Amino acid sequence: MADLNHKILDGLSEKQQTAVTHPLKPLLIVAGPGSGKTRVMSHRIPWIVNNFNVNPYEILAVTFTNKAAKELMDRTRVFLPNTSNAVVKTFHGFASYFLRIEGHFDGLDRAFSIYDDTDQLRVIKNIFEELDLNVKKNNPKVVISEISKSKNLDITPSLYSKKANSYFEEIVSRVYLRYNEILSNSNSCDFDDLLLKTKNILLDNIDVRDKWSNKYKQVIIDEFQDTNPLQFQISNLLTNNEKSISVVGDPDQSIYSWRHAVPTNILEFKKSYKDCLVVNLDESYRSTQPILEAADSIISNNSNRFKRKLWTKNKDGNLIKYNSYSDEEEEAVSVASQLSKLTETNDSANDCAIMYRVNAQSRVFEVALNSLGLKYRLIGGVRFYDRKEIKDILAYCKILINPNDDSAFERIINCPPRGIGLRTVNKISLEKNITNKSYISFIEDCMNNENEFLPKRSLDAIREFMNLYKKLITQLSIQEPHELINTIISITNYDDYLKNDEDGVERLENINELKYSAEEFSASSDSDNSEALIEFIENSSLNSNVDSINEDEESITLITLHQAKGLEYKNVFIVGMEEGLLPHSRSMESEEELEEERRLCYVGITRAKENLFLSSSNRRRFQGIYDNAIQSRFLDEIPSKNLIKKSKYKKYDESWKKTFEKKQNQSNFKDTEIVEVDFSLGDKVTHTHFGTGKLISYRVLANDIELAIRFNSPYGMKKILKEKAPITISSPEETKDLEDYYGI
Repeated sequence: MADLNHKILDGLSEKQQTAVTHPLKPLLIVAGPGSGKTRVMSHRIPWIVNNFNVNPYEILAVTFTNKAAKELMDRTRVFLPNTSNAVVKTFHGFASYFLRIEGHFDGLDRAFSIYDDTDQLRVIKNIFEELDLNVKKNNPKVVISEISKSKNLDITPSLYSKKANSYFEEIVSRVYLRYNEILSNSNSCDFDDLLLKTKNILLDNIDVRDKWSNKYKQVIIDEFQDTNPLQFQISNLLTNNEKSISVVGDPDQSIYSWRHAVPTNILEFKKSYKDCLVVNLDESYRSTQPILEAADSIISNNSNRFKRKLWTKNKDGNLIKYNSYSDEEEEAVSVASQLSKLTETNDSANDCAIMYRVNAQSRVFEVALNSLGLKYRLIGGVRFYDRKEIKDILAYCKILINPNDDSAFERIINCPPRGIGLRTVNKISLEKNITNKSYISFIEDCMNNENEFLPKRSLDAIREFMNLYKKLITQLSIQEPHELINTIISITNYDDYLKNDEDGVERLENINELKYSAEEFSASSDSDNSEALIEFIENSSLNSNVDSINEDEESITLITLHQAKGLEYKNVFIVGMEEGLLPHSRSMESEEELEEERRLCYVGITRAKENLFLSSSNRRRFQGIYDNAIQSRFLDEIPSKNLIKKSKYKKYDESWKKTFEKKQNQSNFKDTEIVEVDFSLGDKVTHTHFGTGKLISYRVLANDIELAIRFNSPYGMKKILKEKAPITISSPEETKDLEDYYGI
């Protein structure tokens, strides 16, 4: 025991040891970037097992990604191999695990399905059609976002309906009610439901709450600054009478308010657990002093934060390099060129990352890297489990374990094509909704009663599908998941279906990868075949983009700043550091949102271990039109002693520009500063038809000036010729603010 304790504490700083050895009492660890928080958590678990008479399975550790969960377990096993019995899951993973056991208290069968973003969108669009709602006037994705927000605020459809006081809210109210009905009838949950139902069951059932709070003698929550109100409530409800809970977080890295995260949860934790010990880990083991000073200097401009300063023993280090380019294409070529030199020397491509604010920025860098033959991995493209062929096969699996999953049914009923068109599906949908039954249940009843509710041709196709479905059902218990997937492909002729696709070979390779993944999963599972399939589908549903990073393959990482959280690289390029991008234009009118943008910049900077490169463009293209850009205010917040600035560059060979789209948009461009015009960017524009708007950008043509104007809803962005259009231009009464040029 003493030997193991010595091993656990060896190499830890005094503050880290304090956190690791704290008794089973409330503990708040405020951990800066690179301060060893994962190390502290992975040492605390074996310490608790070795010193406090706690079994590994009596510890619940919650992380935000499967990757982080795996890393935590791998580190923990170094000290105690049997700590693999500790429950380490994501919040949604734990909620799913909990609901498989206790979901019946909320009307869920243990074989319930989890609807991802694609499933949600399909259901919502169907509801729009059912309710005769105009998709163009009411964006389904915006409606989904509003429903998600309501669930996270614990606002039920009935409560939402009562507070609705606008046309939009009235629409959401109707859709929300029907959406929940469909989920309930389909024995399904969306991601928000996983948390909401878990919270409700724990809150409403004392016996269940006692059972689970007594089950865990220690609850550990990672990235606590990113928890939302539901997650905080669940954490509290799982805490035993001894209040044995440890949370780890950094309020300076709270960047997910759009996911309903509440950075003040750390402050609330101190209020809820007044006797908690606070340990501030402020020594960074990742970054050099110049990088840390830059990060600290930027984040110190936020007022709503814990006052602290990161430090490191690594006093030496390269200064940060800042480059200013003429446009985003020159920026991309230069960054690619620098990366080529880095990877030609001693640096691995895996040590390099390009980080940006929005996904749309990746395109020019992909082109530039390709032109130099540099391999890259794009984080944020189409995820493996989001690919059509993968979702098709998994939908077949879902309908086998959960016949009430109507979303899965709609996906596969005519995939591969079997003569069952949308009109037929809609007719079945209308009929089955009257009976409040699932597709499968309704069709089975009709077949048994010889109810010919469809034309003979359609009915024959439906019968063929049901025969196929019954054949697959017989294999559910006798085949392992990978074997069942193979049977699905064979019996449906899905492989022949893909052969007619131009990307068929690649899609078949993806399916083979799915089979391999299922086989690996089966090998590590002790469950019977049906249960293993449930677990495999659940695992597939909960996988994230960052979880899919393959670090064995040598390639440069292209990633958004949001996705980069928790990662680190020797060489980091943060690009597009301009007003309107970083900070994003949507944050300009809100101090809270601007502070979150600053935290996002802070996160990006602190991903760098040795070398940090920052860049901006003097002009940037929006919807094919160039506009002047202003360097980010965050650059001005970096001490000049830490920064090497360059703004004059030799022009690169521009032959590469042929590979970029819409080059014709540049052909008539003239530098705006040498053109005499009688208006300014940001001016108010009044059009006789489109109403009022704001001048976003312009370009000079041979005989006229083309204006890009963002008009008020519903017209949006328009390009018009100044001399021919019925417009008046006037200076705005207030100081101009940047518009939301770029979007996400």
